[in-house]
Amino acid sequence: MEKEEQLALAREKAAEANKGNKHSSKENRIWGNIIRKLAVQEDYKRLHAIAEKLYEKAAEGDMSAVKELGDRLDGKSVATT
Repeated sequence: MEKEEQLALAREKAAEANKGNKHSSKENRIWGNIIRKLAVQEDYKRLHAIAEKLYEKAAEGDMSAVKELGDRLDGKSVATT
């Protein structure tokens, strides 16, 4: 097998492997569905309290909270190569 053929085969395999999580369609997002249901049932009070805690932790310098807020507000950054 020539180098070009090997490269083409490697690209095909990589493309197949990188198709992503097949269970993450909007219908299959169980965690998000449960959170939305609880938020509606609780009239958003608990969810608001959680958001406030996240905001407070970010203001205190908790970098994981800062990252989470950034991801929620601006969207997750996309890796480029």
